Amino acid sequence: MLKYRKNKAHFKLCKSSVNKFIKESLGTSVANCIGKIQSELVKIADEIAQKTLPDNDDDDLTKLIDHLKELYRDKTKNLENIRDCLLLAIYGIKDKDKMKSLLSNRNEIDSIQAQHKKCLQCIESSNIFIIPDGELEHYFKSSTVDYLNITDKDKLFHAERDHILRLDKNDIESKYGNLLTLLKKSIPHINVDMITHIRHTLVEWIQSVQSAISRKEVKDVETLKTNARVNYNLYSQLFECADKGLQVNVNDNTFICTINLKPSLIGRELNVSFDHSTTAHNFKLENPDGPMP
Repeated sequence: MLKYRKNKAHFKLCKSSVNKFIKESLGTSVANCIGKIQSELVKIADEIAQKTLPDNDDDDLTKLIDHLKELYRDKTKNLENIRDCLLLAIYGIKDKDKMKSLLSNRNEIDSIQAQHKKCLQCIESSNIFIIPDGELEHYFKSSTVDYLNITDKDKLFHAERDHILRLDKNDIESKYGNLLTLLKKSIPHINVDMITHIRHTLVEWIQSVQSAISRKEVKDVETLKTNARVNYNLYSQLFECADKGLQVNVNDNTFICTINLKPSLIGRELNVSFDHSTTAHNFKLENPDGPMP
């Protein structure tokens, strides 16, 4: 979205420049361009939905035709889904020549892709960023996704989040390069002091552990991980406590605990220890670039 400037005249000039850029790039407004793409998508879908492929032919193309036939049982109701389905297929089906062979005009698919990419570029000029070739789930690595019919999105999202949290920085950049490129363009470039944020989170959790041990609710690692007050399942997204990571003296409730921060948080492994005497004031967390209070 356009950023409002203190100088209203400058704001109007920025908006005017963007509109001029869009007009020159598309030859029309974004709304008209989208409308044209939508009409052409339906036109192609009309043709493909009438086709039938031989048995054991291209699985992706067969899946597309079958899915369109299902949607065309009520074309008016499913018009938006038909357009989405066809656009996903244009980007998702690898054998584009086979797909083009089903059409009376083979050039229509290339034309739609060119218009779509140009339209997205113009939308980006207003700081609005859209995944260009599918949906977020198509970038997931931990699950197999049906590119035409994605279900259980919430379940898929949480599974992918847990998968990402187990990766280090290099693996994330390798597996999610395309998505990271889009994210880097869409967010402000700021430096986040992760150590400070993690420290505050750990202090809260440490206080919960101290309270649970003082109440004799936690006596070892096993009870640490199941205690409701400690809520280890939630915090385990940030760190792990090994089998011998907690030693408790049940006579006087003194203890020492060691946890291992996940490398994905700060770029490397880091062991953190605390005990019954740890307070928010004296708890220190080492910074990867040097000590930090």
